[in-house]
Amino acid sequence: MPSVSHRPDSLTSPVNFELDPTDSDGSVALQTAASNPAIVIHGTKDFGTVGPGEFADLVLLHGNPLEEIGNTQRISAVVVRGRVFRRNDLERLLREAQELADQN
Repeated sequence: MPSVSHRPDSLTSPVNFELDPTDSDGSVALQTAASNPAIVIHGTKDFGTVGPGEFADLVLLHGNPLEEIGNTQRISAVVVRGRVFRRNDLERLLREAQELADQN
């Protein structure tokens, strides 16, 4: 099965990823980043997927990341525990967090 492996060069450096060349459309990489951690952490397939009776926090994008990986940065909204945070909400939260960090 194709996979994504990561090799941290050190604890403080960014993580480097090596994509499996057989993952031609990037779908395995996205599954590895999205669904698989939920299954591992929660021990069930009821997390990390979207469907009737399942639980899911979502990141809604302005473009398809399978067509262009940069679309993962084009966040439109985030849904966490049923609460929707639109782009302007996310920007406000980031500003507030930065202000708090600057005070400390």
